[in-house]
Amino acid sequence: MFNKSSLLFSLFLALSAASTPAVIARTSPTPNTLTKSYHSTNGGSIAKADQTRATHLRKQALKPTEKRASGPAPASNRVVLYTANLTVGDVHNVTLLIDTGSSTTSCTGQKCTVRNPTGQSELLVYGSAQFFGQETVQNVEFGQYKVENQSVAIGTLDHGLAPFDGILGLGPTDLNENTRLLNRSAVSTFVDNLVSEGRIERNVVGIYYSPTVKGGEDNGQITFGTIDRSKCSGELKYVPITDSSPANEYWGIDASATYNNVPLLNSTAGIVDTGTSLVLLSTDAFNRYMEATNATKDEATGLLSIPASSYGQLHSLNFKIGGFTFEMTPDSQVWPRSLNECIGGRNDTMYLIIGDMGTVGGTGLDFILGYTFLERFYSIYDMSQKQIGLCSTSNTFRVTNSRPSVEGFAFCSQTPAVPLVRVGTALPVASNTTAVSPSQ
Repeated sequence: MFNKSSLLFSLFLALSAASTPAVIARTSPTPNTLTKSYHSTNGGSIAKADQTRATHLRKQALKPTEKRASGPAPASNRVVLYTANLTVGDVHNVTLLIDTGSSTTSCTGQKCTVRNPTGQSELLVYGSAQFFGQETVQNVEFGQYKVENQSVAIGTLDHGLAPFDGILGLGPTDLNENTRLLNRSAVSTFVDNLVSEGRIERNVVGIYYSPTVKGGEDNGQITFGTIDRSKCSGELKYVPITDSSPANEYWGIDASATYNNVPLLNSTAGIVDTGTSLVLLSTDAFNRYMEATNATKDEATGLLSIPASSYGQLHSLNFKIGGFTFEMTPDSQVWPRSLNECIGGRNDTMYLIIGDMGTVGGTGLDFILGYTFLERFYSIYDMSQKQIGLCSTSNTFRVTNSRPSVEGFAFCSQTPAVPLVRVGTALPVASNTTAVSPSQ
């Protein structure tokens, strides 16, 4: 979520896509591993962070294209994130957040170096975190694939991003359409450049997550240029990107939602977003869900909570997308109890992963399916056809929260507040991922 600074110029634009590339044939996908990491900054509320992100996503998409920054970024106080290790320029093991809600690549100056600067700079806002940087054009290597001319924003002054080094934006190219810089008419995302440089055939990304009950587990995979159908336990369903604004600026879809036959959302637009942790519903739908589940708001975490004894009374939450039903079982609606301490919660309580968007329905962006939804389904982001694919996996009906009590299973680290620092002042950077390669 990038806020435009009135004092600075546009940033983060990549080279325009080239003409039809010489395509490198790929056969079967060979994804490498993503690892989920847990970090809490000063006990920040996961619910508040997601709501802040949702607000910025909506505002950013509604800006006229000539006034946009180059795309949204994650809110600060992220408790749970999926990251990958990349090489930026000559710097290895750069830990970037995987974000389908952004189309840009950035790296803090504490980790990356300025090479081939374009002379453009901007103040970026990640929730309450701040990032002032300048655009550079550098080689970026992600597993087996290397982009030779990728636009990367290198931070010269940043606050609140540690221990992570930046973001890898996997959002639609349209997020940056009609933004002009240095006589370039459009942004090229990292995936755009993989296509234009002949590294992959199609502009498509496949993301697989798996529920986890402890931090540091290798429980995710990503592929570029093709998909891994072996992840699907059911039929892969494709739906077009919605026509409704502002959801159509992102990986937006149309859906309706019911809980135990109680209508929560009529057919409306929302987005699929790896940078959001929870499943967010418009405030009116959220209130209906809270009433139907007899949940109460927990002040410590900002989440809905129920007593552990009420676990057996939960029902499925169903999203109908493109005529197909995607079921969130009772278990998938509950935050992993072994990780309650990571979000400032209690071991004897069950926290629900359904959050409040902070706005009533009818805005054109009425829900967000965050990674807690995506841990139960394999997701495909196909820019070549402007569509999204979803299928059930072996994790769709997996049970992780049935035990009556959980003690001593917290696997999370606390990230202290980080002062505003300038380039050249080293910050401790925690490596939380296994390097990820795209598909063959």
